[in-house]
Amino acid sequence: MNKPTFALVGAVNHGKSSIAATLVERGNIGVSADPGMTQVCQKIEHHSSQFVLWDTPGFQDPRTMLAELASQLSQSREPLAELRQFCKKYSASDQFEAECEVSKLLCEEPAVLYVIDSSKPLRKIHEAEMELLMLTGLPRLAILNPTAEPVHESEWRAKLGQRFGAVATFNAHQARAKDRVALIRTLATVVDKWRDDLSQIADEIENDWSHRVDESAHSMVELLSKSIGHTRSVVVAPGEKREPLIEDAKKKFHSDLQEKERLLHSTLQSLFLHEKVGLADKVELTYLSDLFSSETWQVFGLPWWALLSGGVSVGAMVGGTTGAKIGAGGEVAMPSGIPLTLGALTGVVVGGVGGGVGAMYWGKSVAQPAVTEGNSQSVLTALPQSLYRSTFGYLAQTGTTITIGPIQGKNFAYVLLDRAMGLVMHLAHRTHATGGRETLNAADIKQELDVRNASTDHWPKSLSTCCEVFLEKTRKKTVTEADFHAFEDRLARHIKQMLSG
Repeated sequence: MNKPTFALVGAVNHGKSSIAATLVERGNIGVSADPGMTQVCQKIEHHSSQFVLWDTPGFQDPRTMLAELASQLSQSREPLAELRQFCKKYSASDQFEAECEVSKLLCEEPAVLYVIDSSKPLRKIHEAEMELLMLTGLPRLAILNPTAEPVHESEWRAKLGQRFGAVATFNAHQARAKDRVALIRTLATVVDKWRDDLSQIADEIENDWSHRVDESAHSMVELLSKSIGHTRSVVVAPGEKREPLIEDAKKKFHSDLQEKERLLHSTLQSLFLHEKVGLADKVELTYLSDLFSSETWQVFGLPWWALLSGGVSVGAMVGGTTGAKIGAGGEVAMPSGIPLTLGALTGVVVGGVGGGVGAMYWGKSVAQPAVTEGNSQSVLTALPQSLYRSTFGYLAQTGTTITIGPIQGKNFAYVLLDRAMGLVMHLAHRTHATGGRETLNAADIKQELDVRNASTDHWPKSLSTCCEVFLEKTRKKTVTEADFHAFEDRLARHIKQMLSG
């Protein structure tokens, strides 16, 4: 065997396939429909073909096999030759089918990974397995893979220490990149013939993981670059009704942003080899089709009135600019969803409270896309459609270009970052032993952020400042390649720090 090759051996339902899936980062490892009924050895290569695992059916009757072979194996200078004779003897028999399948593989001289669920008690059958594996003379490592509280670990370790070169704990459903690396490095100390190869593999796994995080940070910053300044234009011909065209352009504008984020999420799934993790369709659409849907902002955002800084001055500006129209009796949808007649607001708007109320309305509008008439943007473009039509109706006879976007609210960039960061946290901590397709919703991603304090609210000041500089320059179209790299480098370092904790 030219490349490091390992045989996974162990009792039924002790997690051999789970260990294999996590180590090679593959979630499509086939197992029998009936647990513990794998009948043949299955070859499983690491995703980069660095090493090979063989998932075996394990010994079904090790005590009887040991009774027949113990003396031959212990006295022979070539114990593997005794295994070959054993396989030849029972090749045409229904007896020892699983034992012969395992023995044929062991005769190819792999290293042995003996998998134990340390939440289960040690039995005589397990001691027979250990004895058989020891008598083969092959290099051996015992792996404790607890599926529940490892209440029997001390008992297992006492017996394993007598027959194995090393004992390692590796929970296939919780192991992360650093745990895979640690296990490979332990194997390097046990298997002399592959010591250098395994040490190099461990280094490559570490480098690969670092590269994945770097690429994740790059893709996240690239999404911001393409999203926060994104616009879509529509040409309105003389005499053509503009309202349907503008509404259609807005839908396409939102769709553009949805697609950009979808591509990022797909890239992240590919980087972490988790293509079976998907996002619920309604979550994909939620915050982009309606930036202030209750679900999105309950999960990710601040309440819309908290998006403001200097709200009174902004509110006063809006109140002063729109006071004449407001008094006419239009409506504004307030946070509760209850229409508040603008006539009733007139007295408030002109007073000190008016600035605050106007600021709340403006807080909602600034996260909507700007609507630009020609080259001039008006504050009134953020107002309700009824008011928009009455204000700009006089232009309907003039051909013009309407530009939708970019999104006005600064919080938009942080919603994108938090959604991406939450997905990275989830993918990085999800092992490939987790079977089946998984669908995430907004609450799942938010939970990943909260559990690890990974949201943008918890960023260190240096990273937040770097992000703000990048965003501001991007909005002003003065951002440089150096600004891009400065932000992605800081972001990558932060993600690595979060994942190492």
